[in-house]
Amino acid sequence: MDKDLILRTQYVLEFLFIIISIFLLMIMSLHIQIIGILFIPILIVLLYVRYSKYKTILVITINLIIPSILFSSILPLILGVTYVIVGVIFGICIKKNIKFINTFCILSVSVIIANFINLIANVYLIMRINFWQFAQEIVVNFNKTIKIYLDLGVDISNTQYIEIMNKIMTPKNILSVLPSVMVIFSIIIAFIIYLIAKKILSKSNYRINDIVAFNKWYLEPKIGTVLIIIICLSIFMYSKNIFIGEVIYITTYSLLHFSVLIIGLSVINYFFINKMKFSNKFCIGISIIVIISPLNVLLPIIGLIDLIADIRGIDVNSLGTALRKKLYL
Repeated sequence: MDKDLILRTQYVLEFLFIIISIFLLMIMSLHIQIIGILFIPILIVLLYVRYSKYKTILVITINLIIPSILFSSILPLILGVTYVIVGVIFGICIKKNIKFINTFCILSVSVIIANFINLIANVYLIMRINFWQFAQEIVVNFNKTIKIYLDLGVDISNTQYIEIMNKIMTPKNILSVLPSVMVIFSIIIAFIIYLIAKKILSKSNYRINDIVAFNKWYLEPKIGTVLIIIICLSIFMYSKNIFIGEVIYITTYSLLHFSVLIIGLSVINYFFINKMKFSNKFCIGISIIVIISPLNVLLPIIGLIDLIADIRGIDVNSLGTALRKKLYL
């Protein structure tokens, strides 16, 4: 009986701790939003997988309404809803035991959508400006930073880097590049969320699928094909002087380039670990050297070859695997 009482007490205390933690993180995320997108979805996942749906809905409702009332603003509600959506979607993937690669893709898409909604809310509700003015603000702040360095006596006015940056830092270029930066940033955040959630849930005796070893990462040919088609369509739109075509091109090209670069690094690690039997520590060192050296230009090429031919034979549905079966290789 005493043991049951202790367990019930622990259950209640843990539940209260999650409620208070979400509330405090919601308040903090109004000032430092990366805290919200990193940690609130994980607490929502913990609620979703360990407690009933009704308790999860109750906690979510409380933590959405109270901050909005306290700050007399709709922003906490908008931010909170995006964090909750990410958490619930991630929680559903975990409960249904969806494999890592699919869960990561779904989580990445939800984080990308959440971050874009948050950016729009911040620009229009907090800064009360449009995106062109937002880009102009970035240019102004960049120029102010350069001026501060000059006032401190640092001679940077004649450097090639600053000249290049001055040409690049225009409102049009910023608006063109911003979506791709947001997408890549969101994918990195999604990966960090998965890592933290796995560590926390494993301590709570809840199983979450392991992250696939880095040397076995690959890009689904279907995803690669879709990205290439979008790039082709965006080039056509840009040739017709449609501005959104340039934005879509830069975003999609950056995402594809980033993906094949990572896959290229994965391929190198695969051959070092699986074929040459080098240690993981050695491979990490080699990876760092390759990334910071001129050799990094080869990574996207290797990744693109792997996307087309699956040179490691990891993806059973790839073109490379099908050809090998046909040729009995």
